[in-house]
Amino acid sequence: MPRNTGPWLAVILTVFLLNGCDDGSPATAPDLEHEDPSQTDLAEVHNPDLDAHTTPETDTATEETAPDALQHDVGQDADSPPPPCGEGQVSRRCQCSTQVVTTGHCCDGQPQQEACPIYLADYYVAPDGDDHNSGRSIDDPFRTWSKAFTTAQAGDLVYIRGGLYLSEAGLGGERGFNSGTATQPIRFFNYPGEVPILDCSSRVTTESGYNKGIAMWGVHHIHLKGLQIHNVLQNHVDVNVVGLEVWRCGNIVLEELTVRNVDGEGVVIADYEDTILVKNCDASELSDSLRSAEYPTPGSPGQNGAGFQYSNHGRNGQTAIDSRLYFEGCRAWNFSDNGFAGSSVGYVEFDRCWAFDGGHLSGEGCGFKTGSLYGGDVNDLPLARVIKNCIGAFNGAYGFSPNNRGDTPMNAHFFNNLAYHNGYKGTGHGLGHGFVILAYAATEPAPNERYANNISFGNEIGEVNERAPYRHDHNSWDLPLTFSHDDFVSLDLAQLSTPRQADGSLPEIAFGRLRPDSAMIDAGVDVGLPYTGEAPDLGPFENN
Repeated sequence: MPRNTGPWLAVILTVFLLNGCDDGSPATAPDLEHEDPSQTDLAEVHNPDLDAHTTPETDTATEETAPDALQHDVGQDADSPPPPCGEGQVSRRCQCSTQVVTTGHCCDGQPQQEACPIYLADYYVAPDGDDHNSGRSIDDPFRTWSKAFTTAQAGDLVYIRGGLYLSEAGLGGERGFNSGTATQPIRFFNYPGEVPILDCSSRVTTESGYNKGIAMWGVHHIHLKGLQIHNVLQNHVDVNVVGLEVWRCGNIVLEELTVRNVDGEGVVIADYEDTILVKNCDASELSDSLRSAEYPTPGSPGQNGAGFQYSNHGRNGQTAIDSRLYFEGCRAWNFSDNGFAGSSVGYVEFDRCWAFDGGHLSGEGCGFKTGSLYGGDVNDLPLARVIKNCIGAFNGAYGFSPNNRGDTPMNAHFFNNLAYHNGYKGTGHGLGHGFVILAYAATEPAPNERYANNISFGNEIGEVNERAPYRHDHNSWDLPLTFSHDDFVSLDLAQLSTPRQADGSLPEIAFGRLRPDSAMIDAGVDVGLPYTGEAPDLGPFENN
């Protein structure tokens, strides 16, 4: 983007002052409306309304102004002649990010300033910026992410330009966030069409220390979108590494983030409150190779390599019990230990998430480990977990398990999931299966537990390991069905890591989709999720 804005900067200011950011209304919090699981009616819980989100502060929330609404084309009028090209240059339409601009003008592929639109924000960050700048215009940006984090206040929008940012922060990570409010969150977005990457490879770690890419502590109403965190490394034995850490925060949105090549855990969310939404995020290449763990044998590397990790214990009181954590459209792959794992006395939901290719080094490779409870914690919510339309595949241990061995049973719904080709690492702790039901501290399962419409197929030892009673019906292992690889359009692992769609949603793939003549079509039962045909299909993809 050219730095010499010239007199047309006044056009931006005039448009902004006259029109605001679309309709003149202030930026509002993302729509997080969701039913309170603690108030779920047990008589109706098999058909829960779990399709919206809410913030605890209000019953309804105004939809956030989309970045596209902030776009103002400040180019010349369509009827005005384009500026002349230089001698020997060719005039043509030009490409601005992903948009072809027809009212502007380019010469030999170099966009002129009149051609490309400006996206308005309160602050900008760019790789060639300077933290002594005001940050207030696209031509006067900050240089570091930490400068933007510490500067932005409630209601501010910060655009981070594309390019590589070599992190200069200490081992505690890029940090210093302020809090927004329910009606004025602080937003840190990628500049539309661009990819900003925080590269932490140049940091020098110390023995038995830590290293964090970004650390968000004790703040509320923050929205991160379209950012990438790469190369957060150990460099020494037993250095604990996290790509993005969210601690003692609430009403946080993490959207379209990419965390890769981290020698530990990709995203950690701990001791949180209110609502946390993790949407369309990817975490990959996660393995702590420099680890002296005693399990399963001394000197075992890989026991801390995880995609998304969460914890919220009973010691945090009612705040933890009332908390809500949502994972939507997220992927974890190429990890050593766990894809999605954690312990919480609050409500946690996984919707259309994929965990695959886990179990490297000495890590077990658990796709979804959803219900662990430690230190005497008890989760007796009427509905504590929902795992729906998810895929756990090609993992060393298993695809899905509540992992509440020795703990009290938990009300959880596992609906329309697929566990395929898991368990290649052996049999310890019930490993080697698609679904693992561990023994718990009770004689019967929780009253509102239910496994339905799931597919478990092609796993190393078996489809389900039943070490305790559990409530299940209409799963592939419950029904008198005959099926094989031929029932699926594809079971190609490579499809799961293909690029996302332009809007950030999961890619459209053939993996796990049933052929129209499969016996698993219309073989399920209505659990409150959308379906076509006489009855729901088994698995995560409804056949149209």
